[in-house]
Amino acid sequence: MRKSNNGDYLYKQLEQFYWNPAMALWRAVEAELVSKIHLEDPVLDIGCGDGSFIEAAFPGRVLHTGLDINPLDIEKAKKKKIYKNLALGDARKMSYVNSSFQTIFSNCVFEHIEGIDKVLKESNRVLKPGGKLVITTLTDRYGEGLFYYQLWSKFSMKLAKKYVEEKNERQSHFNYFSSDEWTKRMKKAGFSSVEFKYYMPFKTERRWDFIDQIFVTGWRKFRVYKVFQGLAELTGKQPIISLFYWMLKPTFSYKASQGEPHGAILLIATK
Repeated sequence: MRKSNNGDYLYKQLEQFYWNPAMALWRAVEAELVSKIHLEDPVLDIGCGDGSFIEAAFPGRVLHTGLDINPLDIEKAKKKKIYKNLALGDARKMSYVNSSFQTIFSNCVFEHIEGIDKVLKESNRVLKPGGKLVITTLTDRYGEGLFYYQLWSKFSMKLAKKYVEEKNERQSHFNYFSSDEWTKRMKKAGFSSVEFKYYMPFKTERRWDFIDQIFVTGWRKFRVYKVFQGLAELTGKQPIISLFYWMLKPTFSYKASQGEPHGAILLIATK
């Protein structure tokens, strides 16, 4: 079944998130994208969570430091032993001395942090000269790529915009800027240059949103993912993984070609 590199990332994420195929899809896209980037040591991972994303994107690698604001995730990350050091802390005010890291990495975190300019300034401060900040995050076009935005927009733009607003509020999205705006903010924070690459083409984002709304948001108190968790106890995970792999593979793509609508962006800022 896993005949391609794309399939490998998707399949592996479904093995972990068989009950949440939307999560598996988004993480698989980002894992393949960042796996191609060289992160020069020492690396600080901002918003490291439990470390499972680093396991997916860089299997077998041990990073210098993981930082997260959630104590439960820090405890989980300790058990994985993929960080030499782990710290509980706020990226807007880091305790590290100037020029501590060669690379700062952060996956799908910066859109969730209020006061993002403080994080950018702090990141610049703790990077060594010539160091790089590597992040994946949302763009200002994220809302346009959502399945239900596109559906509602055929009938009412008011309802379509309301859907996007509620989605962003529910997922704590505070920052979704254009490439120009991200570049402007990064340079204001002290970075000398910024490169970027778009990813999450709308065809993939639409499928993600369609599934996410059903499985995670659900209807009222009913959550579809609970059904599949229960089903896995009866049939095992494999039939569920195979089903979702078959459903998601046709639209799985991390690449957004030039001019193609996209919902997310990879940014590499150099100090």
